[in-house]
Parts: sequence; C-alpha cells; structure tokens
Amino acid sequence: MSLAVDWGTKDSRRTYVETDLCTRRGAAELKRRIEVYWAERGVLVDVKLHEAGFSAAMRSARFDVRSEMKNGFPPGYKISI
Repeated sequence: MSLAVDWGTKDSRRTYVETDLCTRRGAAELKRRIEVYWAERGVLVDVKLHEAGFSAAMRSARFDVRSEMKNGFPPGYKISI
C-alpha cells in the first residue's frame, strides 16, 4: 500500500512523499516530520514509534506513530483564530 501524502505547511513549502507509512522507514519519516512541524512553531512534542507486530491483513509487520497530542494539537496548545 503506497500513499501520496501532501505535507504542505503554512509557509507554502510543499513536499510530497510516496511511501508506505506503516513500515519502519515510513513511520520514522512521519515521526520526524511531525516533530519538525511543531518545532518550527516553538512546541516540543513527544512522538514515539510502536512496533505493532505482524498483521495478517498487510502480510507484514506494522509500525504505529503515537503521541500525547489530541486532535492533532499538543496538550495545552492555544488555538488562535
């Protein structure tokens, strides 16, 4: 399963990644991008990779990206409208 993902940011930089986000490599890239995104906004987030083991449906091992964020925002983050 391969996805084209738009990682665009508000500063108009756009990069497209064609990768499987459930592999160790894809999940590590997603983790890095989440951390960089929030670091650019002055917020440190704790993002971890979790090996979920073999998935019969995928016929391979699966990796999850986990964090303490809620609805995509770090805890205590104030949204300004």
